[in-house]
Amino acid sequence: MASSNLARRRPLLAFALAIALVVPGSPALASGPRSGAADPVGVTTPEMDSAGIAVVAGAVQSEPTSEEQAQAWSDALVFAEEHPDDVGYPYVNPETGTLELSSASAKGAELLNNERSTLKTTTTIRAVKFSFGKLEGIKHEVTTLRAEEVPDADLIYMTAPDHESNRIVITVKEPSDRLFKELAGRYGTDAIAVQVDRDGPGGSPASRHADYSPFYGGATIFGVDDHGHYCTDSFAWAIGSQQGNALLTAAHCAPLGGPVQVSGLTVGDVSNIYEENWNDQNGTTYYSGQSVYRGDVALIRLRSGSTSAPFIYRGGSNSGTASQVISRYGRYSALNDKFYLGGQTTGETGPYTVKDVGIDWWYSNQGPNVWVRNVSRANGSAPCMDLGDSGGSIFATVTGGVKAAGTLSGYGISTCVILFTDIYRTYLGLPGDILD
Repeated sequence: MASSNLARRRPLLAFALAIALVVPGSPALASGPRSGAADPVGVTTPEMDSAGIAVVAGAVQSEPTSEEQAQAWSDALVFAEEHPDDVGYPYVNPETGTLELSSASAKGAELLNNERSTLKTTTTIRAVKFSFGKLEGIKHEVTTLRAEEVPDADLIYMTAPDHESNRIVITVKEPSDRLFKELAGRYGTDAIAVQVDRDGPGGSPASRHADYSPFYGGATIFGVDDHGHYCTDSFAWAIGSQQGNALLTAAHCAPLGGPVQVSGLTVGDVSNIYEENWNDQNGTTYYSGQSVYRGDVALIRLRSGSTSAPFIYRGGSNSGTASQVISRYGRYSALNDKFYLGGQTTGETGPYTVKDVGIDWWYSNQGPNVWVRNVSRANGSAPCMDLGDSGGSIFATVTGGVKAAGTLSGYGISTCVILFTDIYRTYLGLPGDILD
């Protein structure tokens, strides 16, 4: 069995070995024991999704070929500053040697036509979509996104006008799907372009092992209780009228309830018995006040200042690539349904094919009476999941993103068997609903 990617103290290694020695095919809880000191987790650059924004090598700016032309270009720039709503960036075209003036409106074309005679160089007038004022506003506003705590905005370290394309180029140290989606949502995809330059200053993009608000599913979490297991969260959840105020994970990751940490910070809490349904001696229990067993799922209510977002991490264990959660299943899983799994230790695995539904299963390595109740079983093929993937995202791929199917509970030691709680069962048992 592959070891967890988190370091473990020697006594806990014996626990992992005991799991490895159970009857082949017998699933085990998929949480990972707490480490004395976690190994440094490297962050790899995922395949970039620019959210439709052009990716460029840098901003193309004017390069005058004479002092006379430089003066004319500078004068044209001053004119744009004086008429910010109607004029765009002037540009010296190196192929024609012409100073191109940019009109962003009919009034701008008229103003520039009158101004041409004062510029002592050859000029033409081109129509552009965005005005000088609009683009300069974007250029400066982007510098405030870090202070607004926009996710991954600390990767941005330069904004520059692209005179040739009449747009703003935003330079980042690393690509970030969530940042690019935010930029596209704010500014569209025509007024901006992005450049990735790793030689500049900046932070690290969020990933499975380094997630932060707004939190995505499929990332590392840590239940702060007497057991102290590293696990995975599955999906963002919304309770009441608030959006993204909770996350789901496996209940055995926090069987006593209590605080939950992400990236070393305490961000939420699990309500013992009421919003978690696991007992280390008996396995699945009832949520307080209920009389139906609902697998192995806990609700993490996020504290003030923390939110979750309708995305899950995709790809490998260090990936920062994410997909949007489009919807959830409004039914129990059925035989031959095909799903994928995303966990913080192993990353994305699958597909898995559902073989049994509504089953109770004995976790033999956990004790004589530890049963997970009312879960689904699915079989897959190598590579298989491992310790620390508990609570991971079970999902199907659909147009535009993914469809939430469940939360991982346990797995097979020598075979790719997974046990998971249907998302519909969780919806029936806990307050709120999937955030999509």
